[in-house]
Amino acid sequence: MKYLILFLLFIFIIACDDTTNPEDNIIKSTGSYTKIKENQTEDVLLPLKLGNYWVYMFKYDTTDEHTRMGGYDTLTVDGDTLFSGEKFFILSRTYINFYVYFSFRVFVSNTDIGVWLHDQFSANTNYLVVKYPAINNEIYYSDVKIWLYHAPDTSYNNLKAERQLKVETNQNVVVDAGTFNCYKFTESYKNFKLYDLSNDTVQFYQFVYYYALNVGKIKEEIYHITYFNGKEIKKEKLMTYSLKDYKLY
Repeated sequence: MKYLILFLLFIFIIACDDTTNPEDNIIKSTGSYTKIKENQTEDVLLPLKLGNYWVYMFKYDTTDEHTRMGGYDTLTVDGDTLFSGEKFFILSRTYINFYVYFSFRVFVSNTDIGVWLHDQFSANTNYLVVKYPAINNEIYYSDVKIWLYHAPDTSYNNLKAERQLKVETNQNVVVDAGTFNCYKFTESYKNFKLYDLSNDTVQFYQFVYYYALNVGKIKEEIYHITYFNGKEIKKEKLMTYSLKDYKLY
Protein backbone atom coordinates (compact mmCIF):
# COMPACT_ATOMS: atom_id res chain seq x y z
CA MET A 1 0.00 0.00 0.00
CA LYS A 2 2.90 2.33 0.56
CA TYR A 3 3.31 2.63 -3.20
CA LEU A 4 -0.10 4.20 -3.53
CA ILE A 5 1.58 7.44 -2.45
CA LEU A 6 2.94 7.79 -5.96
CA PHE A 7 -0.56 7.80 -7.43
CA LEU A 8 -2.36 9.91 -4.85
CA LEU A 9 -0.60 13.21 -5.36
CA PHE A 10 -3.52 15.47 -6.23
CA ILE A 11 -2.26 18.88 -7.32
CA PHE A 12 -4.10 22.20 -7.17
CA ILE A 13 -2.77 24.86 -9.58
CA ILE A 14 -3.01 28.60 -8.83
CA ALA A 15 -2.40 30.67 -11.97
CA CYS A 16 -0.01 33.65 -12.13
CA ASP A 17 1.41 36.01 -14.76
CA ASP A 18 4.22 35.11 -17.20
CA THR A 19 7.74 36.35 -16.47
CA THR A 20 11.15 35.95 -18.12
CA ASN A 21 14.70 36.01 -16.86
CA PRO A 22 17.04 37.26 -19.63
CA GLU A 23 20.16 36.73 -17.51
CA ASP A 24 20.02 32.94 -17.51
CA ASN A 25 17.83 32.40 -20.59
CA ILE A 26 15.26 30.61 -18.47
CA ILE A 27 11.63 31.31 -19.27
CA LYS A 28 9.40 31.19 -16.22
CA SER A 29 5.83 30.71 -17.33
CA THR A 30 2.59 30.01 -15.53
CA GLY A 31 -1.06 30.29 -16.38
CA SER A 32 -4.07 28.42 -17.67
CA TYR A 33 -4.93 27.24 -21.17
CA THR A 34 -7.21 29.26 -23.43
CA LYS A 35 -8.69 26.46 -25.52
CA ILE A 36 -8.93 22.70 -26.00
CA LYS A 37 -7.27 21.51 -29.23
CA GLU A 38 -9.65 20.22 -31.89
CA ASN A 39 -7.14 17.68 -33.20
CA GLN A 40 -6.22 15.46 -30.26
CA THR A 41 -3.87 13.10 -32.14
CA GLU A 42 -1.53 15.35 -34.15
CA ASP A 43 1.08 17.78 -32.79
CA VAL A 44 0.35 16.64 -29.23
CA LEU A 45 2.31 14.88 -26.49
CA LEU A 46 -0.53 12.54 -25.58
CA PRO A 47 -2.56 11.40 -28.62
CA LEU A 48 -6.12 10.82 -27.43
CA LYS A 49 -8.47 8.60 -29.41
CA LEU A 50 -10.86 5.89 -28.26
CA GLY A 51 -8.93 2.61 -28.20
CA ASN A 52 -5.43 4.06 -27.81
CA TYR A 53 -3.37 2.24 -25.20
CA TRP A 54 0.13 2.15 -23.72
CA VAL A 55 1.67 -0.73 -21.73
CA TYR A 56 4.59 -0.06 -19.38
CA MET A 57 6.83 -2.25 -17.26
CA PHE A 58 7.97 -0.76 -13.97
CA LYS A 59 10.18 -1.66 -11.05
CA TYR A 60 11.05 -0.22 -7.67
CA ASP A 61 14.61 -0.19 -6.37
CA THR A 62 15.28 0.56 -2.71
CA THR A 63 18.03 0.11 -0.18
CA ASP A 64 15.96 -2.65 1.44
CA GLU A 65 16.01 -5.71 -0.82
CA HIS A 66 12.74 -6.97 0.67
CA THR A 67 10.83 -3.98 -0.72
CA ARG A 68 11.93 -4.44 -4.33
CA MET A 69 9.06 -5.10 -6.67
CA GLY A 70 7.87 -4.67 -10.23
CA GLY A 71 4.86 -5.00 -12.44
CA TYR A 72 2.85 -3.55 -15.29
CA ASP A 73 1.06 -0.25 -15.78
CA THR A 74 -1.49 0.11 -18.60
CA LEU A 75 -3.14 3.30 -19.87
CA THR A 76 -6.21 3.02 -22.10
CA VAL A 77 -8.43 5.69 -23.67
CA ASP A 78 -11.91 4.25 -23.16
CA GLY A 79 -14.28 7.19 -23.60
CA ASP A 80 -14.83 10.92 -23.27
CA THR A 81 -16.95 13.33 -21.27
CA LEU A 82 -17.66 17.05 -20.87
CA PHE A 83 -16.59 19.39 -18.08
CA SER A 84 -18.04 22.89 -18.34
CA GLY A 85 -18.78 22.19 -21.99
CA GLU A 86 -15.20 21.15 -22.79
CA LYS A 87 -14.24 17.68 -24.01
CA PHE A 88 -11.97 15.53 -21.87
CA PHE A 89 -10.98 11.95 -22.61
CA ILE A 90 -11.33 9.19 -20.03
CA LEU A 91 -7.94 7.58 -19.43
CA SER A 92 -8.12 4.33 -17.46
CA ARG A 93 -5.03 3.21 -15.58
CA THR A 94 -4.51 -0.38 -14.44
CA TYR A 95 -1.66 -1.12 -12.07
CA ILE A 96 -0.58 -4.73 -11.46
CA ASN A 97 2.27 -6.20 -9.44
CA PHE A 98 2.85 -9.15 -7.14
CA TYR A 99 1.20 -7.43 -4.18
CA VAL A 100 -1.33 -4.93 -5.53
CA TYR A 101 -3.94 -4.72 -8.28
CA PHE A 102 -6.01 -1.61 -8.74
CA SER A 103 -7.38 0.63 -11.47
CA PHE A 104 -8.72 4.15 -11.65
CA ARG A 105 -9.71 6.81 -14.17
CA VAL A 106 -8.46 10.30 -14.90
CA PHE A 107 -9.74 12.89 -17.39
CA VAL A 108 -7.26 14.49 -19.79
CA SER A 109 -7.23 16.71 -22.87
CA ASN A 110 -4.65 18.38 -25.09
CA THR A 111 -4.83 22.16 -24.87
CA ASP A 112 -3.01 25.06 -26.49
CA ILE A 113 -0.28 24.86 -23.81
CA GLY A 114 -0.07 21.12 -23.14
CA VAL A 115 -1.75 18.13 -21.54
CA TRP A 116 -4.26 19.04 -18.85
CA LEU A 117 -5.85 16.76 -16.30
CA HIS A 118 -9.26 17.30 -14.76
CA ASP A 119 -9.13 16.32 -11.10
CA GLN A 120 -12.55 14.93 -10.23
CA PHE A 121 -11.61 14.93 -6.54
CA SER A 122 -10.99 18.68 -6.26
CA ALA A 123 -14.08 20.62 -7.35
CA ASN A 124 -13.41 20.47 -11.10
CA THR A 125 -9.85 21.81 -10.81
CA ASN A 126 -7.58 21.38 -13.86
CA TYR A 127 -3.79 21.26 -13.81
CA LEU A 128 -1.01 21.01 -16.36
CA VAL A 129 0.62 17.58 -16.64
CA VAL A 130 3.25 18.32 -19.31
CA LYS A 131 3.71 21.51 -21.36
CA TYR A 132 3.60 21.75 -25.15
CA PRO A 133 4.70 23.65 -27.16
CA ALA A 134 7.80 23.98 -25.00
CA ILE A 135 11.40 25.10 -25.50
CA ASN A 136 14.63 23.93 -23.94
CA ASN A 137 15.17 25.13 -20.34
CA GLU A 138 11.65 26.47 -20.00
CA ILE A 139 10.26 26.18 -16.47
CA TYR A 140 6.58 26.17 -15.61
CA TYR A 141 5.93 27.37 -12.06
CA SER A 142 2.81 26.90 -9.98
CA ASP A 143 1.77 26.97 -6.35
CA VAL A 144 0.36 23.59 -5.40
CA LYS A 145 -1.16 21.59 -2.61
CA ILE A 146 -0.38 17.91 -2.39
CA TRP A 147 -2.38 15.21 -0.69
CA LEU A 148 0.09 12.79 0.85
CA TYR A 149 -1.13 9.29 1.61
CA HIS A 150 0.59 7.88 4.69
CA ALA A 151 0.45 4.08 4.55
CA PRO A 152 1.22 3.09 8.19
CA ASP A 153 -1.89 4.75 9.63
CA THR A 154 -3.84 5.39 6.37
CA SER A 155 -3.96 9.14 7.05
CA TYR A 156 -3.70 12.08 4.64
CA ASN A 157 -1.84 15.38 4.86
CA ASN A 158 -2.53 18.43 2.69
CA LEU A 159 0.77 20.26 2.15
CA LYS A 160 1.62 23.41 0.17
CA ALA A 161 4.66 23.79 -2.08
CA GLU A 162 5.96 25.48 -5.23
CA ARG A 163 5.92 23.08 -8.18
CA GLN A 164 8.57 23.44 -10.88
CA LEU A 165 8.24 21.68 -14.24
CA LYS A 166 11.46 22.05 -16.24
CA VAL A 167 11.69 21.16 -19.94
CA GLU A 168 14.64 19.69 -21.84
CA THR A 169 14.32 18.93 -25.54
CA ASN A 170 15.90 16.45 -28.00
CA GLN A 171 16.35 13.63 -25.50
CA ASN A 172 17.07 10.30 -27.23
CA VAL A 173 15.34 7.47 -25.34
CA VAL A 174 15.55 3.75 -26.11
CA VAL A 175 12.91 1.40 -24.66
CA ASP A 176 11.35 -1.93 -25.64
CA ALA A 177 8.80 -0.12 -27.82
CA GLY A 178 11.53 1.58 -29.89
CA THR A 179 13.78 4.64 -30.03
CA PHE A 180 12.18 8.05 -29.56
CA ASN A 181 13.17 11.71 -29.56
CA CYS A 182 11.62 13.05 -26.39
CA TYR A 183 10.79 16.07 -24.32
CA LYS A 184 12.11 15.56 -20.80
CA PHE A 185 10.05 17.06 -17.96
CA THR A 186 11.54 17.27 -14.47
CA GLU A 187 8.94 17.94 -11.81
CA SER A 188 10.24 19.05 -8.42
CA TYR A 189 9.11 21.02 -5.41
CA LYS A 190 11.08 23.98 -4.09
CA ASN A 191 11.75 23.91 -0.34
CA PHE A 192 9.37 20.99 -0.02
CA LYS A 193 9.65 18.29 2.62
CA LEU A 194 7.26 15.57 3.65
CA TYR A 195 7.54 14.16 7.14
CA ASP A 196 6.54 10.68 8.11
CA LEU A 197 3.96 10.90 10.88
CA SER A 198 5.49 8.04 12.85
CA ASN A 199 9.13 9.08 13.09
CA ASP A 200 9.47 12.49 11.33
CA THR A 201 11.73 11.09 8.62
CA VAL A 202 12.16 13.59 5.79
CA GLN A 203 10.93 12.59 2.32
CA PHE A 204 12.05 14.35 -0.87
CA TYR A 205 10.41 13.95 -4.27
CA GLN A 206 11.41 14.39 -7.89
CA PHE A 207 9.54 13.12 -10.95
CA VAL A 208 11.03 12.78 -14.45
CA TYR A 209 8.86 12.15 -17.50
CA TYR A 210 9.83 11.58 -21.14
CA TYR A 211 7.21 12.25 -23.82
CA ALA A 212 7.51 11.75 -27.59
CA LEU A 213 5.47 13.94 -29.92
CA ASN A 214 2.34 12.17 -31.22
CA VAL A 215 3.23 9.00 -29.28
CA GLY A 216 2.80 9.71 -25.57
CA LYS A 217 4.75 8.96 -22.42
CA ILE A 218 7.85 6.87 -23.14
CA LYS A 219 9.56 6.68 -19.77
CA GLU A 220 9.02 7.79 -16.19
CA GLU A 221 11.32 7.95 -13.17
CA ILE A 222 10.29 8.86 -9.64
CA TYR A 223 12.83 9.51 -6.90
CA HIS A 224 12.11 9.95 -3.22
CA ILE A 225 13.52 9.25 0.21
CA THR A 226 11.15 6.90 1.99
CA TYR A 227 10.18 6.57 5.62
CA PHE A 228 12.19 3.34 5.55
CA ASN A 229 15.28 5.57 5.67
CA GLY A 230 16.29 4.58 2.17
CA LYS A 231 16.24 5.95 -1.35
CA GLU A 232 13.49 4.56 -3.54
CA ILE A 233 13.40 4.83 -7.32
CA LYS A 234 10.51 3.88 -9.56
CA LYS A 235 11.45 3.34 -13.20
CA GLU A 236 8.81 2.79 -15.87
CA LYS A 237 9.42 2.15 -19.58
CA LEU A 238 7.08 1.74 -22.54
CA MET A 239 6.85 -1.86 -23.78
CA THR A 240 4.17 -1.56 -26.46
CA TYR A 241 1.42 0.79 -27.59
CA SER A 242 -1.39 1.13 -30.12
CA LEU A 243 -2.68 4.41 -31.57
CA LYS A 244 -5.86 4.81 -33.61
CA ASP A 245 -6.47 7.36 -36.36
CA TYR A 246 -8.33 10.39 -35.07
CA LYS A 247 -11.39 11.88 -36.79
CA LEU A 248 -13.22 14.96 -35.58
CA TYR A 249 -16.99 14.52 -35.96
